Amino acid sequence: ARELARRCGLQQPPLVALITATDTVTPAPFAAGPTAELPRTRCTGGFSVAARHDATDALRPRARAVLMRLAVDAGRPVAIDTLVADVWGDHDGTARRGIQVAVSAIRKALHDDGAERTVDRVDDGYVLTLPPRGSSDLDEFRAAADEVARAMSAPDRLAAAERALAAVGGELLPAAVASDWLVAARDQFAQHVARVATAGATAAIEIDDAPAAIRLAEIGLEFDRYHDELWRVVIDAHERRGDTVTAERLRRDYAMVLDELGLGSPVE
Repeated sequence: ARELARRCGLQQPPLVALITATDTVTPAPFAAGPTAELPRTRCTGGFSVAARHDATDALRPRARAVLMRLAVDAGRPVAIDTLVADVWGDHDGTARRGIQVAVSAIRKALHDDGAERTVDRVDDGYVLTLPPRGSSDLDEFRAAADEVARAMSAPDRLAAAERALAAVGGELLPAAVASDWLVAARDQFAQHVARVATAGATAAIEIDDAPAAIRLAEIGLEFDRYHDELWRVVIDAHERRGDTVTAERLRRDYAMVLDELGLGSPVE
């Protein structure tokens, strides 16, 4: 269903836990990670790279866009040509100079905010350094998602999936101005979250933990309402709990999603 929705140009609905027009928000209920008290790069459900962020919030739009692009890959170099393509959208003679100016402004803003980090030049690119003992919500998610893929048992897959989803605060850079790279990155991230949620929810079904299956499937559907397997899992989990009323309501909701796409009836 998801691939057909993409071809038809249908948009995902807003996430239940998305932020408003500002970057200062209350994290989603499933966003509390084990390292929340440490310096943290936050790119999901909001954006911050330091505990105090007055100066980075006041950056000019393009400089802030460069900072966000670097933050998505915090700790890893991003090529200048990639920054030009993603942020400037062209390769005219002023673009590389514009990146240099933006990086200078970012460095000053990070210093003014007291952030224990900066932007370093690495070969033909730039890297947003991680503060000492710091973390990134995206890296926490990616690491736990890798554990899901490697887990050999259903309990281990479920535990890793729950850790991965606990790192996610919502949509990727929700307050950022949409651009081609960000639209693609958001879509890829949403698919990744949905895959992890599916693996965790399926594992929960295997060990007869219907409440966990429901919880993870619902999170996954917030990110990808066209994910067929998530619909099937959440319906199955409610039926296993004996909640046939909710299962039937969800079956009708799933049928409406399929109707949007001109597909047939869902599973019975």
